[in-house]
Amino acid sequence: MRQARYAFDDTKLPEKTAKSRGAYLRVHFKNTRETAAAISGMKLQKAYAYLDNVVEHKQAIPFRRFNGGVGRTPQVNDFKTTQGRWPVKSVKFLLGLLKNAEANAEASGLDAEALVIRNIVVQQAPTTYRRTYRAHGRINPYRSSPCHIEIHLSEPVEQVPKAVTAVPQRLNKRQLAKKRVAAARAIAPAQSYYNYSLHVRVESFQQIRLHKQTNPHHPNKLVFVPGLTDTIGVVPYLPKLAAVLDGVSYSLVQIVKSSDLGGFGTSSLEGDAQELAQLIEHIKTRTNNPCTGKLLIMGHSTGCQDVMTLLSQDRLLSNETGDECIRVDGGICQAPVSDRDYFTAHATSQSTQQLQECREKIANNQLSALLDRSGAKHKPESLRGRGKGNSEAVLNPAFTAYRFGSLNDSNGDDDFFSNDFSDDQIRQAIMPALSRAPLLFLMGEQDEFVPTRWSEALEGQRFYTEYILGANHKVDNAEAQDQVCGAVLKFIQTSV
Repeated sequence: MRQARYAFDDTKLPEKTAKSRGAYLRVHFKNTRETAAAISGMKLQKAYAYLDNVVEHKQAIPFRRFNGGVGRTPQVNDFKTTQGRWPVKSVKFLLGLLKNAEANAEASGLDAEALVIRNIVVQQAPTTYRRTYRAHGRINPYRSSPCHIEIHLSEPVEQVPKAVTAVPQRLNKRQLAKKRVAAARAIAPAQSYYNYSLHVRVESFQQIRLHKQTNPHHPNKLVFVPGLTDTIGVVPYLPKLAAVLDGVSYSLVQIVKSSDLGGFGTSSLEGDAQELAQLIEHIKTRTNNPCTGKLLIMGHSTGCQDVMTLLSQDRLLSNETGDECIRVDGGICQAPVSDRDYFTAHATSQSTQQLQECREKIANNQLSALLDRSGAKHKPESLRGRGKGNSEAVLNPAFTAYRFGSLNDSNGDDDFFSNDFSDDQIRQAIMPALSRAPLLFLMGEQDEFVPTRWSEALEGQRFYTEYILGANHKVDNAEAQDQVCGAVLKFIQTSV
């Protein structure tokens, strides 16, 4: 019999765990997924009480993702949402698996009263097709959406309390002033990570100070790459990420690429990757505060394509005549979604016409030719001296036929994460990068993603996925930002 695989690896956790799983369970996937999300992270006894209240309609399950047509109830106000249901069948299945996991925990010597639901995963199983035979010879289709469930319980590790001094030291006014100045200097670097300048060659880094990091004295670095139309400081979770990285001796480095803001329409992924390679080489070889530890690269949105392109081939050091290559210890992709899927879902007559024009120019070997921009305004309208500025040049830039097709047509250089990829295409797109560094994919709840298919197609110990609850494309939600930072920290501590 084939051995079952778990989606969650508990072998790297410091605490002992117990688990249970069920496969092809005939219970509705969407209801079960929302119920599992509601109890994830709860203490086991609290989860029992909560699920019992759901059965008795005293409390409701919040529906955040699969909430189409779901009614509103005040019983989910505590979860900061309005839509909820009472999925009794899903509750009963989860209660059975929780009891099973609890029994396994007791058999392993764990304290049942202290158990916490460490992780709970609900995955969609193949749809089953049945029939309902009706009167007068009629037959109606009857489909069901079963699911796979796995639960991991753990007993929290005891925290050692901090020793308290018997007599706290009292400081005079001068000592307090010095303490405030020292604290201000300590946090100042974390607030100045926004300063960065455009570069052309590695030599330019060595001649002029072109960038500033959160703390240049840290031996480890994380280079952050923004998405299309973005630049430094635009992604909202960066201040929190900088603070978390500072605690593990990592500094956050941002780059202004030639393709930032509106430059992406006439640029390429390979050009971005070469600029990133120049930055990484400078960080590793500079005289003052070089990177002597680990170096990771993290991309947001289309920055994920930059990460994959950088890691998909060996990149030699510019000052070496041998075979020594630039080394990257890990890659992180936040919101790795398909630009082609977005283009297809939001296609208009104008964008379809642009795609046709792009294909014609590529067929005629006019890859660098610009697409028609006769409908674009040459300067913004002004009302009493105010207007939108040059935002049109950023949000609707000039496109070469090559880059428009690369982003929006199938089999383009930017086409890494499309939903219609087969397993072989997924492996062909991601394995070159995965063979050079471990990868972490962070998917938002409100983004389109296919983590289950990626995990199945990319078997191995170097590919990790994390599902961020309540996260949109840029992760504006504060709780989701904390989860992103926690996932990055876990990846750094356990996988790099």
